[in-house]
Amino acid sequence: MEGDTLYFAASIWPFMGVFIHAVDAHTGKVIWTNDGDGSIYIKQPHSADSFAGIAPQGHLAISGNRLFIPGGRSIPACYDKKTGKLIYYPLNENSKKGGGHSVMISGSYYFNGDAAFKLDTGKFLSGFSQSL
Repeated sequence: MEGDTLYFAASIWPFMGVFIHAVDAHTGKVIWTNDGDGSIYIKQPHSADSFAGIAPQGHLAISGNRLFIPGGRSIPACYDKKTGKLIYYPLNENSKKGGGHSVMISGSYYFNGDAAFKLDTGKFLSGFSQSL
């Protein structure tokens, strides 16, 4: 929740439908719903094209106008929090980096699993070490 807006996702099975919502916390009125990113044709971590999509698992995080939705074993997807439109989900580019149910944001970076990523692009921050 941020301000008067509550953000949440429902379902973790992309082919069964994934629903991301923003609602008015006081009235329950729907601000936006994204129900189209559960099954998108994208490159997988092994570089093959296939249908896949986000599988929301964990606590959502907000930074500025961006809403991050963690995906369990995959990196978080980044959405525009005002419109619900997907900004980026670089699944193939980041291969098996990141993953987990939590997203932590600090400055220009977000952290997921044992990896760090650039907030504006979702690109993996090489040289980051969990031991720092």
